[in-house]
Amino acid sequence: MSQPLPLQPRKEGTKAKAKARTAAAEATAATAAADLASPQEALREAAETYAKGLDTERRGPRLEEFRRSQRLFASVAARHVATAALYTNLGNAALQADDLGAAVLAYRRALELDADYPRAVQNLD
Repeated sequence: MSQPLPLQPRKEGTKAKAKARTAAAEATAATAAADLASPQEALREAAETYAKGLDTERRGPRLEEFRRSQRLFASVAARHVATAALYTNLGNAALQADDLGAAVLAYRRALELDADYPRAVQNLD
């Protein structure tokens, strides 16, 4: 009877780690770019990234697009005038990124600014 061959370590883990590092670097670069951009440019990029996430079929890349959109909306909210609409968009991006806590917080912040903002009220129901 022959001995079983030892299993070779999978190299995919290394690829996955490299991919994660690349995604993290891109996210940091996107946030830094948003910090330097005008609020209108950052909002445009956040909306485009959100739309790209909606059009992406694979879960991993879709979540990454929504996370990037979430970071961009959060950057604008932290550095510029925040509105109920902005916080609602931030909440929507967070919700799509599977970040429920951040989504609820953003919707509540929207309602602090406008207690009757319909989109925020609807999303918290």
